Amino acid sequence: MKSAILSLAERYAQALFELALDEHRLNEVKRDLDGLIAAMQESPEVAEFIVSPYFSPDDKKTLLAQTLATQFTALTLSFIDTVIRNGRAGMLSDIVARFNALWDKHKGIQPVTVTVAQPISQQRQERLSADLADVLNGPIRMNVEVDPAIVGGVFIRCGDRIIDNTLRGRLTAAMTTLRKQIKSNAYGI
Repeated sequence: MKSAILSLAERYAQALFELALDEHRLNEVKRDLDGLIAAMQESPEVAEFIVSPYFSPDDKKTLLAQTLATQFTALTLSFIDTVIRNGRAGMLSDIVARFNALWDKHKGIQPVTVTVAQPISQQRQERLSADLADVLNGPIRMNVEVDPAIVGGVFIRCGDRIIDNTLRGRLTAAMTTLRKQIKSNAYGI
């Protein structure tokens, strides 16, 4: 079921992306969608209102038109209206995430996920982001995740490239090497 929802979100995002590209409004629509997500995150009441089945699509459209009409492009407002009218308002976050992935690809921005054992400071994140952009020869969008299970170090994923410089990864590699050495020596004596 989750993959069907993501597939549908992908189709909505692709349609909006293509329309925005055709109308030369890609930057404006990106700004609008980022603003919408920020508003939904800052005010859970807004998010609840948008996805609630208790309010009619007309009520939602009226409120959004009153609050966003001066800030958002007509294309974005029309798109949000279509999503709401089709009963897909609960997918807005997924749609925006898919739109952002299309945006990144269009702009040549590589998504990079960095997993660390403990939260790292904003300054270290910025330094790491700059270093990774240099290594990858282009702009990146870095997402930092915290996973205490890696114990220490850093795990970096960029597309199908992986750099495992975690304590857990190094211990696993050392154990694998040790097993191979023991196995080869056991029969070679």
